[in-house]
Amino acid sequence: MPDRAPSKPRSYRPEDPLLKAVRRGVLIAFGAALLALGVLGVWVLLASTSSRTYDRVFGSLVTVVVFGGVILGALEGMSRRAGPRWFMWLLCGFTTVSAALVLLDIWGLRFQRWNTSVSTVFILAGASIAAWPNAVLLERRRWTTWAKGALGISAAAALWSLADVWLNTSLLLPADVTEKVMGVLWFAAAASFQTGLLGMLKPNSAPGWLLLLALAFGWGLAATMSVAVASEAFDDDLVSRGLGVLGILAVCATLLCAIVSLARAARAKSIAPGVPLIADIQIVCPVCAASQRAKVGSDSCSVCACHFEIKVTPAACPECGYSLADLPERKCPECGRQF
Repeated sequence: MPDRAPSKPRSYRPEDPLLKAVRRGVLIAFGAALLALGVLGVWVLLASTSSRTYDRVFGSLVTVVVFGGVILGALEGMSRRAGPRWFMWLLCGFTTVSAALVLLDIWGLRFQRWNTSVSTVFILAGASIAAWPNAVLLERRRWTTWAKGALGISAAAALWSLADVWLNTSLLLPADVTEKVMGVLWFAAAASFQTGLLGMLKPNSAPGWLLLLALAFGWGLAATMSVAVASEAFDDDLVSRGLGVLGILAVCATLLCAIVSLARAARAKSIAPGVPLIADIQIVCPVCAASQRAKVGSDSCSVCACHFEIKVTPAACPECGYSLADLPERKCPECGRQF
């Protein structure tokens, strides 16, 4: 059978030219800054010299690399549809403005109401990052009730912080109470961020007990830090050590969940998915138009001896390419698309 170009799925959408251009520009800036950072570091080490200008240039390059990496991640997420498009553009915008403010601060170019502006941008950027995994869950229609609540926590933390920056909430509440409430909200937002990351893993890709352990460590850390802030016990050495241990355990358990999930996914891809064993199919020869049954694999026409190859492959999700063989429901477990 003559080769044919694979047809595009119905949901195929070409990459947005704007997204492609922006990603290319950010990638060029990121690569150039990273290269310049390496060259500058080697030159300073060999020359054994330093100056205020060097410190500013070095800080600027580090800023471009760090914030550029965050923006690249958001743009890559957009290309893979890992979250609402408007949300990812918003995250890119906040990150870009944050980078610009850091660069202005490095070069001493401050303006009126500098502290208020910087605080506002960083609050919005932090809330956007904290909300991102739960926005992805909401778009994928997974853990929707939780995702809405987590987005509410991030929004509450941002609004409370903005109110403190712009409206001076200490006029209504004591300053220490305002700071304690703010701390509790941001700790909860951080824990909800971790929960959202775990929710983004493929279903049943990590052991349930490991997920529960990671969640227990994450929320235990948030609760302990909230209590420490409320009771002003951060100066206690035992409390500080306990928080450090919980933080390490939470990070390690979360990373272990991700590693196990990726390992299982790689193993699943290495094993051929179950395909119904079809011995032969009814075809029409493309050369002589003779109707006949042909074997799956290599075969030839019984009339004109035309050679052809017949291949049977399982269906794949048109959005993410995940195999749709032997699924319990008509829904992609990777991206949540109904089919």
